[in-house]
Amino acid sequence: RPELPADAPAHLAQVPFEVAARLGSADIPLSELLGLEVGDVIPLGAEVDEPVRLLVEDRACAEVHLGSKDGNLAVRIERLHASGREE
Repeated sequence: RPELPADAPAHLAQVPFEVAARLGSADIPLSELLGLEVGDVIPLGAEVDEPVRLLVEDRACAEVHLGSKDGNLAVRIERLHASGREE
C-alpha cells in the first residue's frame, strides 16, 4: 500500500474516486451520430501530441501524456493543477 502524503487524512485512504483521462471532445448532430459506421473517424479537436486532461470526479487535476504500462494504456503525469483547478 503506497504511503499517504503528510496532509492526507488517514480515514480517507480507502475512499474510491473516479479518475478519467479526457482526450478531447466533439459536438456532432444526432443524424451524423446515428450514421456512424466501423472505420469512421471523429476529430476530437486536439493535437496528437497535446497533453490529455486527467479528471478526478469530473474536475481537471493534471495534464498527462498517453503511454503504456505492462501492456495496458496508461497516462504519465506532466503537470498538476493546484487544488484541482486549471492554471
